Amino acid sequence: MLMKILTTKWFRKDDRAIFLYGFGKSERGNIDKSELNFFKILGHDLLALNSTQLLKAIKDKVLYDLEDTE
Repeated sequence: MLMKILTTKWFRKDDRAIFLYGFGKSERGNIDKSELNFFKILGHDLLALNSTQLLKAIKDKVLYDLEDTE
């Protein structure tokens, strides 16, 4: 069964993309303004991490590298 997924992502021009939230379209409607504001702030903060901070967050399982899931 194919499920429609609505996602919220923030991208940067370099090689980094941060996926923040996803949900099935049948699970709920769109996110509200306060959620959108929260995700904008979170996305901005996460994209501001340098490589060392990002790798530490991945190592500590605070963030997950979706490209590197085996």
